[in-house]
Amino acid sequence: MKQVPFNTLIGYTPLTHQPTRSTDIPNLQQHLEKIKESRTAALEALCKSVERQEGNATPRFKEYQPRDKVWLEGTNLKRIEGIPKLSSRWYGPFEVAAKISHVAY
Repeated sequence: MKQVPFNTLIGYTPLTHQPTRSTDIPNLQQHLEKIKESRTAALEALCKSVERQEGNATPRFKEYQPRDKVWLEGTNLKRIEGIPKLSSRWYGPFEVAAKISHVAY
């Protein structure tokens, strides 16, 4: 349900620079009910969006088991050889000897 921000916040779209026209502002109860419905609809749409995004998320971390082959990313490693631009970005493959914790091998 697409709405302009005025409808969600105050319940109607104000007329600007038109002081001679009569206003079509609803009475207070209708106005408050409309604002409440708009906010509820916006909150439901936000919750649906969050659920959809959480459902599509793929885990970024894969746990390795001993004897798996892994490559080491060399971006933050201090390199002994010459120019960093020309050196390898990945080192390996290395075999995982043991699992120390869920992030250290």
